[in-house]
Amino acid sequence: MMMISVSFFGFILENIWLFFIRGVIDNRNMTVPFLLGYGVGIAVLYVLVGTPRCFMPLIKGGKEGEKIPLRIRYLLYFLISAAAVTLAELCVGFAVEYTMGFRYWDYSAIPFNITKYTSLPTSIGFGLIITLFMSLVFERGIIFFSRMPYRLLRILSIAFCIITVFDFVISFHAMYIRNGLNILWQIRFPWA
Repeated sequence: MMMISVSFFGFILENIWLFFIRGVIDNRNMTVPFLLGYGVGIAVLYVLVGTPRCFMPLIKGGKEGEKIPLRIRYLLYFLISAAAVTLAELCVGFAVEYTMGFRYWDYSAIPFNITKYTSLPTSIGFGLIITLFMSLVFERGIIFFSRMPYRLLRILSIAFCIITVFDFVISFHAMYIRNGLNILWQIRFPWA
């Protein structure tokens, strides 16, 4: 459920960004309001790096990470998150362009862009957002979901995962067929 929640937060985050940059919000190429890449990315980051407070859980059960001062853990977490975002944006951007023949997004107009698919400001921004989210929200979310009845949690998790993965596959198939974005709806704000 945390993966699904983060997928929803990713949808909201991208629309907030789009609102301030272009004065619009849209479906972000999906049918349902979940961006699977955000959820999967956070799940992988959590398994490999943990959270700033529970840092590097795979190394000796997290005991080695606890020896690092908390401020340094936050800095390392930010740097790892920013690097992971950079790598993910490069991989996804170029993979979509190579396999589908169009640009999924373009950061060329952003100062300090590294390529059209990543930039220093977006990597730093996402690194900060991820670090704050993992330290302030993620652990509380885990506790919240762990208090739900197991059977209900399992049904919700399976249902939302099926819906989100199915939507991801269908939406990317539609983009492949259209050879372009899958904008199903868009709201323009005249004051923006």
